[in-house]
Amino acid sequence: MVLPIPNAFPQVRSVAINANRKMSEIPYLPLSIISPDMYEPDVIGRKFPWGFADPMNVEHCDFVRLKEAVFAEWRGELREAS
Repeated sequence: MVLPIPNAFPQVRSVAINANRKMSEIPYLPLSIISPDMYEPDVIGRKFPWGFADPMNVEHCDFVRLKEAVFAEWRGELREAS
C-alpha cells in the first residue's frame, strides 16, 4: 500500500517511489514461523482459540518457504560457515 505524499516534498516523493520499486524486486522472505506445541509432540502445529495453525500450510505459515530457503538456497553458505 502506498500512501500519498504531499507535492510540497517532491524529493521525498521520488525516494518513496524508488523504495516501492525496490521492495517489489526483493525476493519473498519469511516473516513469522509457527512453532509446534511442546505439550503435544505428535501434532505439528498449534491450536489457537480461532483454529489450528499448521506450519506446513503455506496459506498461513512461512515455515515451508523458510525451510526451502535455508536448506536449498542457503545450503552452500551454511556449509562454508560451519
